[in-house]
Amino acid sequence: MKFRMEVANLFNVLATPVKVSEEIRDNTRCRMPLMFSLASSLIIGYLMIPASEQILRGIYRHSFGPGDAGSALSPAIRVYFFLGVLIRACAVYIRWALCCALLYLLTRLVLPDAVLKVKPIFCMVAYAEIIFIAMAVLTLLILYAQGLERIESSGDLVVFKGVDDLLGLREDNPRIASVLSNINIFSLWYILVVSAGLRVLTGMKKFEALAITSIAWLCWSLLSVLGNYVMEAILKLW
Repeated sequence: MKFRMEVANLFNVLATPVKVSEEIRDNTRCRMPLMFSLASSLIIGYLMIPASEQILRGIYRHSFGPGDAGSALSPAIRVYFFLGVLIRACAVYIRWALCCALLYLLTRLVLPDAVLKVKPIFCMVAYAEIIFIAMAVLTLLILYAQGLERIESSGDLVVFKGVDDLLGLREDNPRIASVLSNINIFSLWYILVVSAGLRVLTGMKKFEALAITSIAWLCWSLLSVLGNYVMEAILKLW
């Protein structure tokens, strides 16, 4: 796959995932999504820092009244925000690897005799990441357009709400809500694109590919929520 085609496929996968999957199957290379995802994650994460700082300013004003909320943001806290940007950028690659492993294992269960290769599946997952990058860019633009001063809590950073918000489960079933929060219009789009690619790469039926991709995404959502609870438990020990 030529370099120019790799760049074009970053965006072609949004409209023609089947064609991009066929090119990945014939020539497996995913250097462009790797580089583009890292660069965009760092840039978007850096631009989101003022929005995250706004939450701390709101907490400061609520606790101590009006005043210089900026004084609450010590250099150490800003360093913490920068580290968070780096960690989230690297965490994307971990999610790709886990989703790829889940897709491979589930596909192996459905098609035990199929000739499967891990790298094409990983590349398809990597190219599909452009969907979440688009969501992050739109979120950033909407937050800045509305005005960062309107941000009061972490919930205000979420522009595209998940199923949990529609069902109103946040207060009654916070754990279930945490899982369902990962299901929104962009994650559904992601599932459709990855399932289309999986169908091309494995030759399975449309329903099978869609079911496997949905299960893999649900498993990832459960793992991510579990990871958050583990981190909270560890922090409470300090």
